[in-house]
Parts: sequence; C-alpha cells; structure tokens
Amino acid sequence: MGRRTVPSLSDHDMQLLVNYDWPGNVRELQNIIERALILSKGDALEIAPLLFNSTDNKTTPSREERVVGLNECMSNNILSALKKTNGRINGPNGAAELLRIHPNTLRYKMKKLGLNTHI
Repeated sequence: MGRRTVPSLSDHDMQLLVNYDWPGNVRELQNIIERALILSKGDALEIAPLLFNSTDNKTTPSREERVVGLNECMSNNILSALKKTNGRINGPNGAAELLRIHPNTLRYKMKKLGLNTHI
C-alpha cells in the first residue's frame, strides 16, 4: 500500500477554521478535516468549500469572534445535553452519557454552576 504524504493547510484556510463559529463543536471540526482529507486531490487541504458549501446548511461563518469563559462554556454544553435528553441525567441516552461523565459528576457540576436540575 502506498504512503500518503501529510497534506498542508494554507494560512488562509487555517484562519477560516479559527474564525468559524462551530455550532457542532469539535465533532463538526473533526468531520470537516476528515472530509477535506478524503476529498483533497493535491498536497493541500481545501477547507473553504466545505465550510461555506455545507449541505446541512446549519453551519455559518462567524461574524465576530467571541470568547466565553470556561464556566459559561460548560454550562452551555450541559444545558444542551440536558435539552437533548429532556432533562434526563443518567441511564442510557442520559445527559451524563452524552457528556461522557459519571452522573454524580454531572450533578456536582450542575450544582456548582447553579444550573436547575429540572430542565
């Protein structure tokens, strides 16, 4: 089996990745990079077509850079998981499972962050 060289990433495409608003968080970034690796025909990855011609139409480029604090980020992620699980914390398909943490750890973090346990 032939060896494939590691493709490069232009400064422009790196800036696109950095400035992009990742609504799907790290999974979306991983999917974009994997698609770019599969679709690249030369020695350079082409990111822009994947970001701006997304078939799911759920992703949009960031218009402004906003950095949120770690606690806000954790709160948002926990609330998102709770919303997806209709407030269920533990058990199969519970928020703790989605977040890949123990249910007691999730409850502790929710209490520490002041999040309502009844979503």
